[in-house]
Amino acid sequence: MSPIPAPFRHAVPADFEALLPLAISTAPGFVETLWSRLTAEGEAPEAFGRRAQIDFIDKKHTIVAESDKQIAAMLISFPIEDKQKQFVEDVDEMLAPVTKLYATAPGVWYIHMIATSPEFQGHGLSSKLMRLSEEQAIEAGYSEISLLVTDNNE
Repeated sequence: MSPIPAPFRHAVPADFEALLPLAISTAPGFVETLWSRLTAEGEAPEAFGRRAQIDFIDKKHTIVAESDKQIAAMLISFPIEDKQKQFVEDVDEMLAPVTKLYATAPGVWYIHMIATSPEFQGHGLSSKLMRLSEEQAIEAGYSEISLLVTDNNE
């Protein structure tokens, strides 16, 4: 894999607190509700969010942009597995669109989340992250990219 150019880098677990508001900003209300529906018995929604985000970080799926030693933007992207996944009708309805995508788009690079902190918007960071994701997909042998957007995303 080619090196990631500055100001971008792979996220590390210590970035979690800065990534949490960015993750939530990708679909305000939706993310928190989804996390609350997917928690383990007695688990707080934020704990589920932490587990999910740390998993993306550990798998090197999360890239951040830094500016003035702050996390300015983030991207989570990865390949959808090549093996076909069966769409299950009783899956939580909030996950139905992504589950359907996973089932019908094997072999596609998937942009899971992309967000820029409000104070850094307008500097082209998201555009650069999209290009970086495209480059990663091509380097990994993928010719298609998919991104789901919620209907409340401006």
